Amino acid sequence: MEPLVVLLGLGAPAAYALMRARGIGQADFLATARRTSMALTLAGVICGNIGIGTFVALFLFTAESPVLGYTVALSYAAGLLLCAALAGRIHAASRATGTYGLVDYLAAAHGLGSSLPIWAPVAVAFALRSIVQLMALGLILELSLGLAPGIALAIAGLAVGLYTAIGGYRVALETDLAQALIILAGMALAALGLFADTPPGVAGPAFFDLGPRGLPFLIAAALFLPFSAVLAVDNWQRIATATSAGTARRAYLLGAAICTPVYLLLARLGQVAANGGASGMAEALGAFRALMPPGLPVLADLVVMMAVMSSIDTFVMPLMTGLSRTRWGMGRIRLAVAGVFAVLTLVALGIGDALTGVIAAFNTLVVFLPAVLGALVLGDRAPRAAMLSMGLGVAATLALGALALDLAALAGFLLAAGLYAALRRRA
Repeated sequence: MEPLVVLLGLGAPAAYALMRARGIGQADFLATARRTSMALTLAGVICGNIGIGTFVALFLFTAESPVLGYTVALSYAAGLLLCAALAGRIHAASRATGTYGLVDYLAAAHGLGSSLPIWAPVAVAFALRSIVQLMALGLILELSLGLAPGIALAIAGLAVGLYTAIGGYRVALETDLAQALIILAGMALAALGLFADTPPGVAGPAFFDLGPRGLPFLIAAALFLPFSAVLAVDNWQRIATATSAGTARRAYLLGAAICTPVYLLLARLGQVAANGGASGMAEALGAFRALMPPGLPVLADLVVMMAVMSSIDTFVMPLMTGLSRTRWGMGRIRLAVAGVFAVLTLVALGIGDALTGVIAAFNTLVVFLPAVLGALVLGDRAPRAAMLSMGLGVAATLALGALALDLAALAGFLLAAGLYAALRRRA
């Protein structure tokens, strides 16, 4: 039964994409149309913000340090509220510049002739997040189908790349409805299993013990993680393509109310699992499977699959909106999307630690904050400041991550902010 459920979960989005392919034009494929309803926007908020990166981060951070894990959980929730608060400004700014994605907005707002200097650092950050998603999906296929790790990862990349290349952003949104329901149903089962089997007192690290992480990382998580939701290309595009700013605002407020208990549940699961020596994605998945009803651990696999597939597509497609300004036909655009997934899969084969990937993605994301706030709040038009603060900021955080991963976010942000402030004055 388990292989059949996994194969159905893997193949269903591709089957739906094939059914919808002929009815999807370029505007819907690339998300360059403002027609996303409240239901689809809310489903996207849930799916995009309960991804496997969130799952792994909350589980493993809390297993290492409860105070860090719960801080991350509340910071994620605050990020959704921040998206709701800024929905009106983001929606209006997107309309004013005639853009839909974060990359295109920053290029237009700062007066850049080409979006490539902005696209490159953003693509690096979201490639890291997407690679973690692929690694999780590959692990599920490896365990449930008995495949070798490399083969499982290749199949994962092929499956997600196939339905995304066929259906684009519109199919990614439409499949979110069913995927969100599966994710929330699975989390409800996990909550029942966790609180039925867990004694009131949980051993493990002391609540305020930071474990292997330092105080700078805790500060960075509290300060910057809420902004990471606004800086996420999928959240930005979800707000920009909603039928109205009010639609986006209501979706994020309701999404925060739905997602916050899930974040706290995942943090609690990591705290309970600390005694088992949770240290990686396999342990996180194993603990989640143990909470499912007797004889049905495959339900956990299905939930995690939906969390992966429902978020990775909306990470990649917002990076492709620039293709709407080319003369490429749909066939060539679909090949470009498939090529992106092929590159992500190849890189994923060389990465072994999911938590390191999550931290690196967060570290690179925070360096975009000066350029985004400069355009969105201050009305800056500073092309050199935007592209150099983002490009050099990403390069610096990746280099610092190899030396002091927990300090990279704070150091990278300070570097990006300093560069932006200095160059902005000369613009």
